[in-house]
Amino acid sequence: MMARSSLFIDTSGWAAALDRGDTHFQQAQQIVQKAYQQQCPIITSNYVLSELAPLLERRNVARTTFLLAMRTIRADPRVSVVHIDQATDGEAWALLDARLDKQWSLVDASSFILMRRMGITEALTNDHHFEQAGLVRLLL
Repeated sequence: MMARSSLFIDTSGWAAALDRGDTHFQQAQQIVQKAYQQQCPIITSNYVLSELAPLLERRNVARTTFLLAMRTIRADPRVSVVHIDQATDGEAWALLDARLDKQWSLVDASSFILMRRMGITEALTNDHHFEQAGLVRLLL
């Protein structure tokens, strides 16, 4: 992992960093800590967070625990939660229509658009769809 200007954290990246039972927990923790040490801005979206809550719930993470984690993420000045606006949502749907050969979700497509706009190439994720979109997946 090289020094970067910003780090995008996807749903699976947050889950890996928050769930001690995740196979990528240690690696995700190290990447997040390194980003903090390097004062690297962390970017995520409200769509990512909306997908994260039910994922953690399905993993049997206690509701109080994941709600605390969500409040902590949203309050952390090192984390920018970008709210997907109507135009970006429309672009994401258009990307899905243009790439019928992929099984990308709306959250994926909106993340790809944000990353490209912000010049971010690396994502804390284990989702192979990011590689399909030409981005770097940090959790392998």
